[in-house]
Amino acid sequence: MTPPPPRLLVIEDEHDIAALLDLHLSDLPADVTIAREGPAGLALARQGGFDAIVLECTNLPPYADALRAACGRPVHDIVTLLDARMAALAAA
Repeated sequence: MTPPPPRLLVIEDEHDIAALLDLHLSDLPADVTIAREGPAGLALARQGGFDAIVLECTNLPPYADALRAACGRPVHDIVTLLDARMAALAAA
């Protein structure tokens, strides 16, 4: 039996960036949910069920640690996550 795809929550308040992320992340073998504002994202995170949370398109915002503590899941920013992925691909 195939395990379910990982669930990823993306919280991005800039509408255009959120739409772009939604477009590009739809190719991932994951169940991606986009929250377009912090309070909505926090509410979703507190409901649980996400394997990881990605915040903002730049560096982690100040509330990242509080979000991580509230939901007990890894929290990343897009830039750091993509940098790590690109480094892994370059090393392969």
